[in-house]
This record gives sequence, structure tokens and C-alpha cells, in this order.
Amino acid sequence: SRVEISIGIVDDAEMRRLNRKHLSRRGSTDCLSFDLSDEADPRRPRVFDIIVNGELAIHEAARRGHSAGAELALYIVHGLLHQLGFDDATARQAERMHRMEDEILRDVGYGSVYNANARTHRTLKGN
Repeated sequence: SRVEISIGIVDDAEMRRLNRKHLSRRGSTDCLSFDLSDEADPRRPRVFDIIVNGELAIHEAARRGHSAGAELALYIVHGLLHQLGFDDATARQAERMHRMEDEILRDVGYGSVYNANARTHRTLKGN
């Protein structure tokens, strides 16, 4: 089956606004992801909208010692995994999801982004 993915990069203020609008949550987050697929017609492609916080990515990348591109890639993969059924609500689920994120990021050439600095990474909810 086909998949169409739209990726938007926003600043922190816009991410706070979107988080409040779509999830009724206050504050910012690293990414939001939405399944916009037409479930009435399974022949149509799956359509995902992933919105990532570019401002946070720059800050976190500098703090964690890798590129903003690698941090943004982490957020994009994280949002996509949520749409594919992964969850990070429990510690066990989060561990599994973060392992998968790093596996994908290694496969596309970024290396291990999440677990490279797992002790310093702060997990932001709201995806």
C-alpha cells in the first residue's frame, strides 16, 4: 500500500498553539502526528501529517551534541512510528519505540540519535 507523508516544521509558539488546538494540552512538544487517511476507501494511500518543532530541535541538538537535522529526523521518525501503532505511554513501550527510532535512524545514516544521549534526553509527550 502507498503512503503519503507531509512534514511541517514550526516554531515553538506555533507548536504550543497546535498542541492546545488538537490535543487540548498546554505547552510545547517535539512533534505532533495525524492520520488523515480516507478510511472509507482502503485503496487510497495512507496519508500522514507530521509537524515537528524546529526551534526545539535546534536547542536539543546543541545540548545533546548532534546536528539539528538529526534531531528533526528523530522527531519525524517518532511521529511516523506513532501512526504505525507504536506508543510510548509506559517505560517499556517507550524503550521499544526508542530502539526502533535509533534502528531506523542508523539505517538512513544518522546513527543512534536517541540513545546516544538517552540520559540527557527529555521525553516530551503529545505526539
